[in-house]
Amino acid sequence: RTEMPASAPAHPLSVVVVVVLCVLAASSFFDGVEGARDSSCPRICPQGGGGDPVCGSDGIIYRNLCELKKKTCGRGVKVTINGCQRAQGAKCDHRCGKELEPVCGTDGRTYLNRCMLQ
Repeated sequence: RTEMPASAPAHPLSVVVVVVLCVLAASSFFDGVEGARDSSCPRICPQGGGGDPVCGSDGIIYRNLCELKKKTCGRGVKVTINGCQRAQGAKCDHRCGKELEPVCGTDGRTYLNRCMLQ
């Protein structure tokens, strides 16, 4: 029977380099993963409330600030005063004004104004 010669122990510096490279690779992998969430992004928003409608810098009106943060997590969308023309998920061809005159719909949601309700 032949015995294998014992290999030389790894140099401590090479072990450190390998560990650092593994950590950096894992970090950059998770930064690029779609759906990786910021800890400030809510996964669930309270039903039936949670504040007034807000206009996002992407031009979409969200039910409330929580919904804006949840649906735009990591995309840099902020609350803005100008620029909203359509409600999130709206399928209407017409544009509504930006007047803040909240209207409660029969679906229990608050709309920015009567036009947005229709």
